[in-house]
Amino acid sequence: MRGTIERLLNSNLSSNSIAVHTGVSQAVISKLRNGKKEVGNLTLNSAEKLYNYQKGLEVMDKIIKLDNKNDVELVDSLGQFFTEIENDNNGRYNVEYVLLNEVEHDGNTYYEVGIFRTEEIPFGEKVTQDNVELLEDKWLEVDQSGENYIESVFFENEEDAREYIKLVLKGNKNFADVAKAVGLIK
Repeated sequence: MRGTIERLLNSNLSSNSIAVHTGVSQAVISKLRNGKKEVGNLTLNSAEKLYNYQKGLEVMDKIIKLDNKNDVELVDSLGQFFTEIENDNNGRYNVEYVLLNEVEHDGNTYYEVGIFRTEEIPFGEKVTQDNVELLEDKWLEVDQSGENYIESVFFENEEDAREYIKLVLKGNKNFADVAKAVGLIK
């Protein structure tokens, strides 16, 4: 963990940029960079934030550019992950999610992270632990009836694709857990 955090601190990223993306104060980052504070003296929370941010940057460097994304053949669907649930405060919700697929392209196997967004899901109630499954059911109904694809990125390794989903997109397999994480369920 220490080495990963040190790579981040030694990078060309500004202390302000790191602070904005991690929630760790710019003062702490500056003290780490100028030697007034040791990485080993960080709180576990701050260390995890810095570590995960750097790992996310590193996994983004592993994205593969394919010549023709339309010439991709699905081999296997490996999972669905939710990344965002938004309330538009007009009785409608928007849900962002990711599909992880094993695909073939020009005879090679890749792992596709497809990013999707379903908008204007009607749900006039306040979301609670008791009715979050109803919102998920309504999302699925609306999702099946429309276009919602945004983009795809590709990786050579499944592990890299899963890290990208976890660290960069903050994906979670459980709809209710994402509703809690974004503050819809208290």
